[in-house]
Parts: sequence; C-alpha cells; structure tokens
Amino acid sequence: FRLEDLTAANQIEHSAAHDALADVDATIALARLLRSHQPKLFDYAFQKRRKRDALARLAKPQPILHVSARYPARRGCLAVVLPICPHPGNPNSVLAVDLAQPPDELLALAPDAIADRVFTPTRDLPEGVRRIGVKAIAVNRAPVLAPLGVLKGVDQTRIELDLERCLDHGERLLPALPEVARKLQQVYAAGTDFAPIDEADWSLYSGGFASGHDRQLAQAVRDARPEDLAEMGAAFDDPRYADLLFFYRARNWPQTLSSPELDRWRAHCRDRLLAGQPNAVEQFTAALKEARQSSKAQDKQPVLDALEQYVGELTRTLGTDMSPSLEETMD
Repeated sequence: FRLEDLTAANQIEHSAAHDALADVDATIALARLLRSHQPKLFDYAFQKRRKRDALARLAKPQPILHVSARYPARRGCLAVVLPICPHPGNPNSVLAVDLAQPPDELLALAPDAIADRVFTPTRDLPEGVRRIGVKAIAVNRAPVLAPLGVLKGVDQTRIELDLERCLDHGERLLPALPEVARKLQQVYAAGTDFAPIDEADWSLYSGGFASGHDRQLAQAVRDARPEDLAEMGAAFDDPRYADLLFFYRARNWPQTLSSPELDRWRAHCRDRLLAGQPNAVEQFTAALKEARQSSKAQDKQPVLDALEQYVGELTRTLGTDMSPSLEETMD
C-alpha cells in the first residue's frame, strides 16, 4: 500500500511523493476521502481508537476481527482472532491467536517449541513447518477491532476467510484457554528477556519516557549555545539524558569537548566500529566487496572508493589498526 499508488488510484494530487509535507497532505486527503464516502466506518474507527476501548474489546475470550497491515493484503489485511491473555512484559499489549490456523500445534507443543515457531521468520523455518499465528495487539496504537457482524455481506472467499472454520478453531481453544495462556506468557516472557541495554540511544526504546523536568530541559538544550551545553548534563533527572547530551555535543560540536571527553568519544566510536564478531568494519568490507562485484555498480566506483577511503581514515583517526580484510581491499 504505497502512498503514491493510493493517491493515484483515488485521483489525489501527489506530484511531490516522498516529500514530507506533500506526504502529510496526501494522507490527510485520503482520510477526508474515506470520511466523506464511508462516514460510519471512519467515525467508528476514530471513536474506538483509544486504549480503554481496545482493552474492553479484548477483555473477553471471544472471537473478534482485527485489521492490521501485519496480515497480508490477499487476506484483506484482517483476521479473526481470539484474545488469550495480557502480554507478560508489556501492559499495553494483548496476546491473541489467529483463528485461521488449526490450534493443534499450539495445544500440543511445549513453550520452547512454540517460541521457535513464533519468533523465527518464515524463510528460516524448515520446509513444511509454518509459524504459529500469535499476534501481540498494541492497545495504545489505535488498533482497528470490530465485532464479527461487520463481515455480513462481505465476499469472504475473496479475502480467504472461512468464518465457520475460524469459529470451530476458537471453540477448540476455549476449553484449554488457561493452559494456552500459561504457555504464551512463558513464551513472551522469555522472548522479552533481553540483555540490559547500556547505551542511552538504544535504551530509550525500553527504559521508559522522560520526566516533565527532563523534557523541559531537553528543549532548553536545543535552544542553548554550544559552549554552554557542558554544564547542563548534571541537571537531568535521568542519567541517560546526560549521556545523550554528551553524544549531541560530540557529534555536532566536538571542539567543545575537553581532553577526557574527547578520549571518551573516541573510545565510544572505536567500540561501535570494532566490537563484535563480525564488527562494523568487517561488515562494511564484506558489503563493499559485494557492491563492487555487482553489475549495477559499474558507474558507482568513485562513490565506493570514497566510502572505502573514509572508513580507512576513520579507523586511523581513532588510533586503531585497520582490519586486515579492509587493508587488503584498499590495496
């Protein structure tokens, strides 16, 4: 569902596709078109978008229609699902089962085996083995949920939906619901048990939101002069934001760093480049070699040369030895 295809199909002006403002205008125009032609649908989805509405609809173990881009277009981007239990690691998510699949494997397999079939991409599964259709529905992201009555008059064959079969699968799951819930909570508890993230940039995704004080201070940082930033880090409640402020200074105004700060920044960059197996430089080298061999890159050699030179200079600037693979490539 590319935005430019949708606008073209609906005769909406969108000549500057991928320009941020043009894309916003095109999206608003699509929303207005939908509201004018299907006002009941638009109002229903808009008024039921809130977290409390979604939680109320998912509170009962009964089949419900879930519309999401996670389902393929051939299925109308929808599925009949059965809510099972809250997500054990995310209070804003409810685990549900896609009833298009028979529940046999979900009922029979142990949690470890279910996890393999839930988290492994389809392309990586053995031949003849399919993923188990468990969906984590984010109730705080305006999910589209509807009663099964909206399917009345719908050509279900066109969207590969067999409602009777889905309802039969749901009936088979209901008696075992407590056991299935226990399994899924174990699966998703293990699936979210990641190693702690100690880098401020990445921990923002899992470490909670900023306090009101820190949000105000962050705005003050954006308005401050570069030479005044060094004194502002200690004022944050959350130490992650002090680290972010340091990275902000280092990336934009390295001349404001003290000598110890400059050493810290170089060590951080060195770790980003050379930690891990393979490290970033080795991954770059492999990608560069593959790019040079591509028939599409014949007229891009100067660009690849410049990238190669940049990485070589960067590793030398950081005071590290260049990896043998990169050195060989440059020779």
